[in-house]
Amino acid sequence: MRQLSVCRRVLLAVFLVAATEVGWAADPQATTRGATDVELASLLQKIRAGHAALHSGEFLAAEVIEQETVEGTQTRVVNELRGVFDGVPGRTRRRHEFRRTRKSRGPLDRCLVVETDKATALWTNSGPIYLLPDRHALLWAEQCPIDPLALGFVGPISSGVSTDGPEMWPSFAEYEKFLAAHQAKGHVSVPREPPGYILSIEFPVLTAHGEPLQPEHAQEGAVLKIVRRIAIDSSLGFVPTKSATSFLDKHGKEVGRPWTIDVSWEKRGDVAVPVAVHTYLEHKNVDEERRTITFTWKSVNQPIAADEFDYKKFPAPADTEILDRRQLPGRVIGVIGQ
Repeated sequence: MRQLSVCRRVLLAVFLVAATEVGWAADPQATTRGATDVELASLLQKIRAGHAALHSGEFLAAEVIEQETVEGTQTRVVNELRGVFDGVPGRTRRRHEFRRTRKSRGPLDRCLVVETDKATALWTNSGPIYLLPDRHALLWAEQCPIDPLALGFVGPISSGVSTDGPEMWPSFAEYEKFLAAHQAKGHVSVPREPPGYILSIEFPVLTAHGEPLQPEHAQEGAVLKIVRRIAIDSSLGFVPTKSATSFLDKHGKEVGRPWTIDVSWEKRGDVAVPVAVHTYLEHKNVDEERRTITFTWKSVNQPIAADEFDYKKFPAPADTEILDRRQLPGRVIGVIGQ
């Protein structure tokens, strides 16, 4: 097991529902309805407006991951990250620099990724610079550029698990797709609760045949329902401040401890930015994991140099090849320094 990972596959059980562990999707026949489409659409519009208000920035982040396995083994991993993003109408350019401070936690000690509307460029501190399509097996989740305002909706930044699921691509847009699927089945409610709203999602665990698991067929202690509640603070621009996901058995009792995300925000001018994220979860191979991410914002809504998003300006040595893998077979289209 890669000790770095919270594994977004696991966090998907919290955020986008554990596809491989408990099965997920909106159940085919929901009989009740929660939030109206108008209520949910109104809240999402306000959340999107908060996203749009923070259109560019540069931040440094320190991530500490502490795990204890079921065998009692304890690990502590520290990561350092730098992120730059610049939103323009119709697209957002992002730069993501990742460094694992414990080099024994290979295979990646450092990577640099730039994401634009034309390509995603990846360099792992050696070898060629790869130009990749939006989704590619070469990209691990921890290498994907960060959407800072999605924290609290999709969870921590990095992961060691490579999958094709939306958990690999942490963005509010992916979360909205998940939300829409459950809203269509009446699983979503948005009650007001000071200082804002509670975005609540309740959905059943499905069988291998896509049907809700019935109590009479469930073993004692088995999870039948997942409940996720996200606190939305309207005073900070409709951002998520706390998320708790509970797993309920057929008696309505919690199975294990809830998985939680707590996000602290601070105002920078007229917009709020995340300054700390704390998460707690359990996993079948990890008795418990605690993760803390602290942000230092270098700039907010200030002009970003175009060179930040130019892969030809990566600090790679001379004669580094640029390998275009957006279409197969891949081909070398240039060499840095020539």
